Amino acid sequence: MVFEWAMLTSSRQKSIQTAAAQIAQIIANVASNQYGGCSADRIDELLAPYAKKNFKNILKDAERWFEDSSKQEEYAWEKTRKDISRCRAISRV
Repeated sequence: MVFEWAMLTSSRQKSIQTAAAQIAQIIANVASNQYGGCSADRIDELLAPYAKKNFKNILKDAERWFEDSSKQEEYAWEKTRKDISRCRAISRV
């Protein structure tokens, strides 16, 4: 996903954290130019591909550290959940 905003264009995001941070910045900019709040409908669907990309990258890294495939997957799920949690914190700013 590449965001285009006025005269700015972002590069393709490589992680869910970067994508969520950029979306939060865009929402904040929109909200500051209008009265009331601003929301992003179905943002979970928009960010899902980045969560999958994070999981795959973490799983690939886990293969270097754990021999047991179940431990690799357990580690990747745990780390991905933490990354998504951090995104929730970013979006509340």
